[in-house]
Amino acid sequence: MDKIKVKAIIEIAGFPKEHIEETMNKVVEKLKKDFEVIQSQIFETVALKDKMEGFWSTFNETDLNFKDIQELIIFCFEYMPSSLEII
Repeated sequence: MDKIKVKAIIEIAGFPKEHIEETMNKVVEKLKKDFEVIQSQIFETVALKDKMEGFWSTFNETDLNFKDIQELIIFCFEYMPSSLEII
């Protein structure tokens, strides 16, 4: 059976900015240990405006391969991606 190729977006928001960046780096490291990551990119941390002043947000876009649907479901429960595209 062919592998399931997925593009996922994982977001983190909170404060302070340094904590958000450090946490995202740890998430990507763990993701690479747990699953077959093809490519991963972390985007710039930005300040949230308006009602959430003082909060910061960053996200990562990752391409992954899964051996079966069960592994994909495990990924979804463990990492709670905000967006998931099955290619």
